[in-house]
Amino acid sequence: VDTYAINSGRVIARFDVSWGFNTAVYDPAQDEEFRFSMLTFDPRSTFVTAEITFQRTSANEVTLFGNAVGPGAVDTPDTVFGSNGNLLTMLDVNFDLDTMELFYSDDNGVSFTSAGSGAIDPTRGIESLRVVFNEDFSGDSLLVERVALSQARVVPLPAAVWLFASGLIGLI
Repeated sequence: VDTYAINSGRVIARFDVSWGFNTAVYDPAQDEEFRFSMLTFDPRSTFVTAEITFQRTSANEVTLFGNAVGPGAVDTPDTVFGSNGNLLTMLDVNFDLDTMELFYSDDNGVSFTSAGSGAIDPTRGIESLRVVFNEDFSGDSLLVERVALSQARVVPLPAAVWLFASGLIGLI
């Protein structure tokens, strides 16, 4: 999905997923993963700015991490879950600081845990979104309940507006 260009401020990506993998069927040669990607364009291709990535790393484990690509980019640390799970994940991308932080909730958003921080390529922004399913999920269950992107806006506090208005009246 194409979006308007975002390259400043903060963006929160939300990826709400449930999975259940058949532990009797696992092929380490296959790169089983599902992810929510935020991309920037280049005349030659599209490039990942930041993404929420789930990778099946064994018959009994799924790894969650925030992925970033490009010069200076650093992924978040890995967090390991079992072959079954239900998580609400959020990736907070701060273009002004060139950072990202991954959060997850296993209690439907009542509380969140930080999975750690990483860095994004300072030359990239967001111009499109992509949900990716890689490899064959036959015999497994995978449900993407929600995918969302929200750009944080700076909203003046009422006290700041009142102070500004008072100063303006004083000048007049």
